[in-house]
Amino acid sequence: MVRINLNLDAVRALRNLGNTNQAFGESVQRISSGLRINKAADDPAGLSVSERLRSQIRGLNQAVRNGQDALSLLQTGEGAMQEISTILQRMRELAVQGANDTLNSTDRAALESELDQLKSEVDRIANVTEFNDRKLLQGSNTFNFQIGATTDTTYGVLQLTPVSVTTAVIGSGTLSGATSLSASVGGVCTIDAAARTTFLTLISSLDDAIDDVSTQRASFGARSNRLGNTINSLQLSAENAAASESRIRDADIAQETSNFVSQQILQQAAISILAQANQVPSLVLQLLR
Repeated sequence: MVRINLNLDAVRALRNLGNTNQAFGESVQRISSGLRINKAADDPAGLSVSERLRSQIRGLNQAVRNGQDALSLLQTGEGAMQEISTILQRMRELAVQGANDTLNSTDRAALESELDQLKSEVDRIANVTEFNDRKLLQGSNTFNFQIGATTDTTYGVLQLTPVSVTTAVIGSGTLSGATSLSASVGGVCTIDAAARTTFLTLISSLDDAIDDVSTQRASFGARSNRLGNTINSLQLSAENAAASESRIRDADIAQETSNFVSQQILQQAAISILAQANQVPSLVLQLLR
């Protein structure tokens, strides 16, 4: 039956063309953006999960950078203590030399002069070693390294109480805690240049000082190793979270390309059918002739 006031076939063809155009536009948007979810309406639940994963990924990546910065700080402190250890070894060498009675008072005075300079260098290194304007070897700062992506303070934070390694606080061997050097060296270089026994006492003090610094270097090294493992773990977690987020939010380009071609064919067919449906009412004119 042919009607003039309503061309139902054309209306249906136009509706189908509109649906096809919408689907075609969505395929174009997904292919051009690379995303399956471009707006909340595309997948409300998927968008919510994706946003939480994105937040987690950004937090993990920042935690990695935090860990790398902390590792740099530890390496800076350990490097300074390595140099201090080298100086202490030289001081001990001089003390052993000074304990030999083949030396006279003039010889021992010369040794004391070098010992004084080495002592001053130990103190200088301890006082100037810093990372980002924060002193590392004065015992004046406590560092909390945020190595987690959440507020968890049990596993997400690594604390370091920096050591003081000036000659005023190393040498007795009574190490207090894992990260603090305590005990007086007891006048490392205020010695009687003529006394052999003074050099013997100095050897003992330097042995304790070397042990103290070595203990702290080991502590720094252990933390550095832990941070290295932590960084690797954080990177793996970020990688897995990124893969999960990608599966939810990113478009399957192969599938979307197939949909694009399919919608393109349907679009062309709908346009052709709509054109033909619009010609049907004109057939009525032939009946009136």
